[in-house]
Amino acid sequence: MINTEKEWITYLQDKENLYLYGAGKRAQYCLYYCKKSGIKVDGLLVSHRVHNPLEKEGLPVLAVDELDETGLAASDLHVVVTLAGGMKQWLDEFCQMPHFKSLLF
Repeated sequence: MINTEKEWITYLQDKENLYLYGAGKRAQYCLYYCKKSGIKVDGLLVSHRVHNPLEKEGLPVLAVDELDETGLAASDLHVVVTLAGGMKQWLDEFCQMPHFKSLLF
């Protein structure tokens, strides 16, 4: 279990195919923090294309159902969840998604 910012940074620093899940204010804060900490983020994932940007801060924003079109496999992605709101709602949603290599809430 990751309990501190230092452990979070250490865990993420060497990850390839690192994506943030969400494209809102928390994702923007997380992007800033990752850049400041030397963590390379490859892009952002969202549940649905509607009402989401195509890119954020120069990184691609992909809907989960677009992964196959890009040649990316969910099982190869390390994902940091940046969503706000009720955790049960998001956990229910994640249960219906592909299995990612790792998920960090």
